[in-house]
Parts: sequence; C-alpha cells; structure tokens
Amino acid sequence: MNTNTAQTDLIPNQPRTEIGTGLRRFSLTLCPPAFMPLVSRFTRCIARLMFHHPGFLTHARLLPLLALVLLPFSAALAGTTLGPWVPIFKGIDHAVGTNNTPTGDYPDSDVYLQVAHVVRIDLTDPDIQFFITPRISGWSLENRETAGMTVSNFLYLNSLQVAVNANNFHDPGTADSPDYLAAEGTPFEVGGVSVCRGQVVSVQESSVDAGTFMFATNNQPTFVPTNWPAHSTAGMFTVVSGLYTILVNGVNVGSNYISFPESDARHGVQPRTAFGLSQDRHYFYLLTIDGRQSGYSDGARDWRTAAWLVLAGAWDGGNMDGGG
Repeated sequence: MNTNTAQTDLIPNQPRTEIGTGLRRFSLTLCPPAFMPLVSRFTRCIARLMFHHPGFLTHARLLPLLALVLLPFSAALAGTTLGPWVPIFKGIDHAVGTNNTPTGDYPDSDVYLQVAHVVRIDLTDPDIQFFITPRISGWSLENRETAGMTVSNFLYLNSLQVAVNANNFHDPGTADSPDYLAAEGTPFEVGGVSVCRGQVVSVQESSVDAGTFMFATNNQPTFVPTNWPAHSTAGMFTVVSGLYTILVNGVNVGSNYISFPESDARHGVQPRTAFGLSQDRHYFYLLTIDGRQSGYSDGARDWRTAAWLVLAGAWDGGNMDGGG
C-alpha cells in the first residue's frame, strides 16, 4: 500500500473513519503523516445502530465518538484475506482485507462480499493517547450527557488524526434512536459507560451496551465482556462500551447470534465497527467493514465480524455502534 491520496479511490462511498493531518492539542508526539488525504472524501458519517456509530448514509450523522491517533487505505485482495500491515503513523499500522470470492465457509453460511479495514495500535507507544466525546455543557447524568457531532467535525475541531464510532447513544431520557440529521450540538444520552480523559460522561446502567474497553493513563487496557454489575472506572483515563461482546479468550461468540432473525438489525448483515485486543494486550485493533454497497461490500453478521478480528490478531473483542 502506498500512503497517498490515490488509495482513497478504493473507498467509493462513505468510509467508516475520518482522517486528519493536524497535530492534536493534547500532548502527543507523532510522526507527521506521509500523505495528504482528500478531505472532501471524508465528510460523510455512519448512520446505524451499532457504534453509530452504525451504517453508512448519504447524510452526515451525529454521534458520540472515540478519536484515536490513526488511518488510510489499501488495495483489494483476492479471496478472504487480510493484507500486510503498513505503518501509517508512529505506533500505528493499517491493513485492508477483502472477501471477494465468498464461499459460505462460516457457520452462518455467510456468503456476502466484504471490504474490511483494520488499524493496529501499539499500546506500549508512549505517544499514543485516546480522546472520546466529552461532557456537554450543562451535563446531566443519564440524560444530557454529550453533544452530537459528525465524525469529520469531531476530528478537525479537536485536531485529531483519526476518528471512529464507539458507544451507542439515544435521545435524552429514552431508549429511542435519535434523529441523525439533528443539528450539531444536540444533546444525547450515551449507552454504556463512557469516560473521557478521566472524567465520567456516562455510567453503566444495565447489562445492555456492556462490552467495555477501559484504558489507564498509560494505555494499559482492561476488557470487561459483560460489564454488569458495573466494573469500577477508578483510575481509568478512557472508557468506551460496545453493544455486546463477540470474541472472548480467542473464542468467537458471535455464533451466539446466528439464529437471530434478519429483522433484528443488530445481528443482521450490516456495516460494522468492532474493537479488539491482542492476548498479550500489546495491540488494540479498530475494525470497520463497509456495507450496503452491492457488488463492493455488503456488510457482515456478528460471526464474520469476530472472525475478521481474529484474523487481525485479536483475542477479545466487541461489536461497537457503527453499522446497522
């Protein structure tokens, strides 16, 4: 993969991440990017039910975000394959995978086309930090918790390099899906626990949205597959929660959802965002699978999403809000 703007042509529609070139405001010392992304290609956001943080719409969508220090694009490969890891920033590598000759070799007879992008983050690199959507002005727990913002604006306004979906979110005080075309700054309630730079944004309220990733100030991770009763966030710098866990101790538990009807949008063929951790906790993985693009990438069910995480090197993983 060449780290240049030509690579963006491989993603014809809405990408699952946003890329920026500026140095972040907080204390990071990163190698400058070796490419200048075409900003106009990265202005649409995901609209879905997972880490909306969900699928791709033709409209910019509002959502709570996890912003990292990362990502670009690579060439399509034959078969179900993950390409080589290519350094894109200090401590950050990228790989692209494709399943363009599906054979239905998975337990759910998944025969859908997929294009997957994975970012591998070296958690031992002292210059890596995470930043998620912070508290909104006038914050109120379990009600008015954070402000909606498109992925691209979140990235640029915070001088980040990469932004991706994370927690689920709702209209304040309800479990209702929000209006994804609402004005930026609209208050939302976050699903699951969320901690931004040591400050609690949302608490774990139930066993829903309970696949939780926690990071201490030194990026030492803790994965809680089912964060209920709620795990303490004391001493944690960054915490995000996915909708549910799909990989535990190297076991693909996405198979638990194979029998769910297609009408259940969470477990059907959707664009996906998933996070994973290596067994030795050296690496943190960000996975996105494009979807709803017939002939290019259809999306994936939970089993296949977890299988992509395993292929990348993950041992534990969760399905985030990002495609449905």
